[in-house]
Amino acid sequence: MQRAAVLADDHQLVGEGVAALLRASGWQVQLVHDGEAAMCECRTLKYQVAIVDVAMPRMDGFELLHA
Repeated sequence: MQRAAVLADDHQLVGEGVAALLRASGWQVQLVHDGEAAMCECRTLKYQVAIVDVAMPRMDGFELLHA
């Protein structure tokens, strides 16, 4: 089973950098840029890990974790 993570970060450079590091370690990574998109991803697919930025547009990381 491949390890899968959803990564939510509104800073494109940071998100793509972290995603590249995870992918190089064998992770399947879905990068999204706001909390609402992360919530949609988590509801449709199963991930072992969610890496969430605290301050994001539309829904911040704290709201996402409590949703």
